[in-house]
Amino acid sequence: MTVAPPAVRTGAHVLVEALGAHGVEVVFGLPGIHALPVWDALIGSAIRRVVVRHEQAAGFGAVGYARTGEKPGVYLTSTGPGALNSLAALSEADASSAPVLHLTSQIPTDLVGAGRGYLHESRGQSQAFAAVSRFHARPTTPEALAAAVAEAFAHMTLDPGPVTIEVATDVMAAAAGDGPLPVSRVAVPGPDPEAVARVRAMLDEASAPIVWAGGGARRAADEVRALAEALDAPVITTYNGKGTLPTGHPLHAGSSVEEPSVRHLVERADLCLALGTRFSQETTANWTLPIPSELVHVDLDAGRFGRTYQPAEGIVSDVGLFCRALLGGGVSTGSRDGEAAVRAAIQGRNAEVAAQGAPEEIELMHVLHDALPEDAIVIADMTVAAYWAALYLDGKRPGSFVYPASGALGCGVPLALGTAAAHPDRPTVAIVGDGGFVMGGHELLTAAAEGLAFVTLVVNDSAYGILRNYQETMFGRTVAVELNAPDFAGLAAACGVRHIAADGIGGVRAALEEALADRSRPVLVELRAALRAPGQSV
Repeated sequence: MTVAPPAVRTGAHVLVEALGAHGVEVVFGLPGIHALPVWDALIGSAIRRVVVRHEQAAGFGAVGYARTGEKPGVYLTSTGPGALNSLAALSEADASSAPVLHLTSQIPTDLVGAGRGYLHESRGQSQAFAAVSRFHARPTTPEALAAAVAEAFAHMTLDPGPVTIEVATDVMAAAAGDGPLPVSRVAVPGPDPEAVARVRAMLDEASAPIVWAGGGARRAADEVRALAEALDAPVITTYNGKGTLPTGHPLHAGSSVEEPSVRHLVERADLCLALGTRFSQETTANWTLPIPSELVHVDLDAGRFGRTYQPAEGIVSDVGLFCRALLGGGVSTGSRDGEAAVRAAIQGRNAEVAAQGAPEEIELMHVLHDALPEDAIVIADMTVAAYWAALYLDGKRPGSFVYPASGALGCGVPLALGTAAAHPDRPTVAIVGDGGFVMGGHELLTAAAEGLAFVTLVVNDSAYGILRNYQETMFGRTVAVELNAPDFAGLAAACGVRHIAADGIGGVRAALEEALADRSRPVLVELRAALRAPGQSV
């Protein structure tokens, strides 16, 4: 039996209209029985639908879209199993502070919590998503749904991260009035002028300041660069802060603090401006990095102050607004020659990395740097080559390197979906291993169907290579890490994408250049190599 589309405006229509009113252009998702009214309401909407093959990919697609684009990522799931499939992606949005709106259906309002065995009912759905969301709502009327969308967008502006709205089937079907939709227009906070004055006084006394730029500095790269140059201050970026300073900038000290030369650069600093960061484990070498006690920590989330390093001044502010305020009153340049200090640190770091005895891995980083265009975006899965890239491959532009802050394996290809949707005119390269590829590589079907062209560089060692490295180091033996890798050429053909085999690491450049020149479809580049893990603190 077919049912005619509703003749009246319903909660599902209100939801779609609210998304459009907030500037949403793309929604990732997978239809499910309880969410079908929303998919029907999307017909005729200007919002693009990217239909994935697994709900986890919908979430990661939204994360990739948010982390490289200028708008929040949005994805849609159905009740219970479908929604819960995406928890890992929402956890990644939380870890990387990516503004992601998760919209999921819910069983009828009067049955939530009843435990009567309604189809797809999950007793803990609300609790599960509330645990990993910065904002969670379960509105009970179309009007409340519109208000929840507005509130969700406000949260994503003021505290970038994941938000979840559950829409019960009866709310989707409920008749809605013709009232105007609430639209959030929230301004990010600027710094307290008195705090800025105190920081300026601290800088007047400092002789060797340093800048620590996190993912929160991405949209303020010009301001951060201007501040660093005014201070002659070396800049270290976190993995997600890559590109804040362009490759080759004389004050850019890289993203690795594992080497003694770089640690010495930090040790000699007497003041640190930490901009948009939470000082995560990997980027601080297990929090052993000797951050100066004169620490100025700027972030939109005051809850991050003092979690790992105690700031002398914690300032709740947008990074760009803070930099402008500080520069507006003038700042004093330190007495240390920042550019000379960076040159010495990088020269020492390069020698120390070379001493690890991993020439092929270092060569691969050089090949990637040379082969990738200026506007390329690199997506890193949790694989050996991507670990090297996180440490030593510079981002050429802000937001040009996406690393899974949660450590989620298998996210590479789905993240690339979102990046390609956000930037169809820019080349995207996902670096994945054969183990992680199998978890999300089926989304090449989505890429082919949706016309999302990007390159997947899969390093095939028929193993969970990074775990094999760790096991050999920790126990001198391995277990449960050897894999039977698929026929990638056959798999690519089955997905309707092109396959190119790289002739060893020396052949990666030619393979990548050939792949990047083909903008008509996704391309899978396969490199057969067993790489050694970098000397990284774990």
